[in-house]
Amino acid sequence: MRAEDLNRGISNRAALGMRVAALLVAAVSCSNTKPSNPSDLSDPSAFCDAYSKAMANHQLTCLGGSLTDSFAPLCLFGTNTEVSSGSVSYDPVAASACLDELPTLPCWQYDGSDCSKVFTGTIPEGGACFPAFGLTECVPGTRCVADVQCPGVCTGYAQLGDACDMNSDSSTFCGAGLYCYPAQCVAAPVAPTPALGTPCTWYYDCQDGNVALACEGPNGPVDNPGSTDGTCQPPRDDGPCFNSADCRSSVCAGASTAPMTPGACIPPKVTGDACTPGLQECGPGTYCGSASTCVLLPTVGQSCAASFAEGKGCLDVPCDLVSLTCVPFGKLGDPCQGYTCSLELTCDSTSLTCVPNCSRGNVCGASGQACCDGEASGGLCNRGLACVNAICDS
Repeated sequence: MRAEDLNRGISNRAALGMRVAALLVAAVSCSNTKPSNPSDLSDPSAFCDAYSKAMANHQLTCLGGSLTDSFAPLCLFGTNTEVSSGSVSYDPVAASACLDELPTLPCWQYDGSDCSKVFTGTIPEGGACFPAFGLTECVPGTRCVADVQCPGVCTGYAQLGDACDMNSDSSTFCGAGLYCYPAQCVAAPVAPTPALGTPCTWYYDCQDGNVALACEGPNGPVDNPGSTDGTCQPPRDDGPCFNSADCRSSVCAGASTAPMTPGACIPPKVTGDACTPGLQECGPGTYCGSASTCVLLPTVGQSCAASFAEGKGCLDVPCDLVSLTCVPFGKLGDPCQGYTCSLELTCDSTSLTCVPNCSRGNVCGASGQACCDGEASGGLCNRGLACVNAICDS
């Protein structure tokens, strides 16, 4: 389990990822100090709580904003459904090591190596599986492919020389170190894993799933593929920048690509700091309010018009795009739009109601039941069934 995977929701379905993004900005009350680790981590919910507090502190230190919990809701949802079913195992020893490691991480590193060992899928290749929320049910080296049926199937990756598809939900997606060109898995160019001091020609050379460094040269940031004078370094707090990756706050103000003109990194800003509306300077959980200071995002019942204009939404719920009001997540059968349904549901664009998605525990996909994901979203059913008028039928 990696924090960035959990915050992205792990699923490759764009709509699910957007709902996860909306869900994972829930406020918690805790101080900006290193949280103490619980003595008993036998229950994964204790790990979820401790991890969320550790990540909230790390996020505030690195990105500013307010002390927001970006993990607990998803972690608890995953453990309540996946671990309890046996489809995912939990290692309390790795959990303890993960919590010890997190406070030592630099801001440019997303997660520690021990954190990837906390949760492990148990379903073997060929077994029935569900796309999990922040976790994976399949054993390492495989993934759950549920692009044409629900439940899906734990499937290995296509290997060198195999026919392939560039769609990551496909059963013929290429494995690590390979890419699909034009319809066959071929060896990918070998690139060094980015680390401090790794040679680079632009910021992309310094990024991978767990590292977000900037490419710096003798005269500042480097954004010139083909050049040879850069090395991977921590993103800067201030000074010149070409893109958000150059800055610790991820805010590069005034940069232009036509012609290539550098901007300036804006240091991370917290609640109460002065800000300029429209520049998205305020950190997670905050936005630039009418008084030109960083304020908390709105919550249920409050207007999200101003925060939406800043490219953000609500603190712990979705922003209704018609009324521009923060509303509770929709329940099964509730009217919806976009990404306003709760995590285990999706908004069917035909009926505009919240319907079950393809996740463990949902009642959908069998003969006579509603199609998982809704008819407009693909209408997934058990193997051998088809989605007809939003109902699975033989």
